[in-house]
Amino acid sequence: MATHRFFHCPVCRKQKRAKSLFSALKAVADNSPPKCPQHATPMHLNLSFDFALGASGKNSVVIASFYPHSPEQWWEESRERTVTFCPFLVVTKREGRDQAIWLPYWHLIQDDEKVNHKYGQWAPLMDLKLFEDLLTQARCAGFLDPPPSTTNPVTE
Repeated sequence: MATHRFFHCPVCRKQKRAKSLFSALKAVADNSPPKCPQHATPMHLNLSFDFALGASGKNSVVIASFYPHSPEQWWEESRERTVTFCPFLVVTKREGRDQAIWLPYWHLIQDDEKVNHKYGQWAPLMDLKLFEDLLTQARCAGFLDPPPSTTNPVTE
């Protein structure tokens, strides 16, 4: 999990702590991050990960964030509550490295009128090249739409 998260102004570098990681990623996805009080400039979301095993690239700036238009939802009969699975696809620029993909997720558990956000603790962060490699393999195996054609059928 990103242990440190804050928004910063790209102009004056003023920082503002992001209280909720879920809300911060959703604000980026919805194109509504907080604005710098001094410049009215949209602030950038910075994340810092607690990696082990000597991994580099712990600090990242979020470039984009996406979540499903219609997240998966089900009724948990044994506890009489609604559970919503809300994954994100987050594109980051890692410090000293290239772009990367982070796949955090939450389970939103609704008991009566209260919604509890349960963070999925095994969200992978990988360089974009690794993610592209995995998507290409899945696409070639027929699991995703084929890549766009480089030929133009109208002119041929």
